[in-house]
Amino acid sequence: MAKPANLMTSEILHIPATVQRLIDQQGERIAELAMELKDAARKGVTFAARGTSDNACLYGKYLFEILLGYPVHLAAPSTVTLYRRPMDFAGKLVIGVSQSGESTDVCEYMEAAAKAGARTIGITNNPKSRLAKSSEFHIPLLAGPEKAVAATKTYVGELLVLRMLVTCMTAKKSLHDALPLLPEAIEAAMSTEDRIKEIVPRFRYMHAAVVLGRGYNYATAQEFALKLMETSHVPVHPFSFADFLHGPVSVMHQGFPSFVFLSKGPTANGVKELMTDVHGRGGELVVFSNTKIKENATLWPVYVDAPLNEVDSPLVNIIPAYLFAKQYSLLCGFDPDNPKGLTKVTHTR
Repeated sequence: MAKPANLMTSEILHIPATVQRLIDQQGERIAELAMELKDAARKGVTFAARGTSDNACLYGKYLFEILLGYPVHLAAPSTVTLYRRPMDFAGKLVIGVSQSGESTDVCEYMEAAAKAGARTIGITNNPKSRLAKSSEFHIPLLAGPEKAVAATKTYVGELLVLRMLVTCMTAKKSLHDALPLLPEAIEAAMSTEDRIKEIVPRFRYMHAAVVLGRGYNYATAQEFALKLMETSHVPVHPFSFADFLHGPVSVMHQGFPSFVFLSKGPTANGVKELMTDVHGRGGELVVFSNTKIKENATLWPVYVDAPLNEVDSPLVNIIPAYLFAKQYSLLCGFDPDNPKGLTKVTHTR
């Protein structure tokens, strides 16, 4: 009988190879699509996704809006699948993201968008899927079979594809130059597991928690919260730092667990100020960061020793978060490969 977390462990370890494969094998293809679809993106970008893939699309929203200045809409598929409201997609870009390519509502939304005049891209790990076949263009994730219910390597693959697509629509040389450094940076993040094993027992009996991120790493906060809920069945709520200050910060009390993503960039000072606020209210913090932070009795830094620009930090910061989710699930007596009540492909409309 397989040991718990064998699949999740193997798939996390496979992330650097997935990233390298996408860079090597899809770079030219994505560059061609970027030029083909840039005018459509300028008219409007809509993402359709669910679950983990929806978190990847949140990262994509920040990419398009910050690097290109193109406003992005995150679709509510039920507007099409249940309310049957025709949408005006003429000449616009609609991107469907799904690990399996078989999410019913995402596929229906994409098909409706194409009929309404959209240019469409399907990003999926299954080239034979409904999403791949029904999209005008398909970008495969090349991640190999992903068997653990909690997706990991396909999520990072989705981030990378979106990062490459937007990078190819910009003229920023620094983003192009940083791309080959990602596999090594992700490998460096793997070395945080021993540190995480030291920290995890502190939270053995947590009954709820918050995960905080901002900017590009708001997606990382969303994804980490989802993985903790999937694999350990503990209620976890992700917040943007800005939203957290608009009321939810009042939940903070002595010993309340908080997980924070801190990266160098425009959001860093605000994140540090909120960390001070949360800590002052008695909250216990785990901070995932490429900045060294002093540890104390209720603040535990997880340092990722990798040179990162803020744009790429979500691809690296999620690695120690995945390792934490796995270790915490095992500590609580669960099997993160097979969360109760979940299946690998979820069909909703």
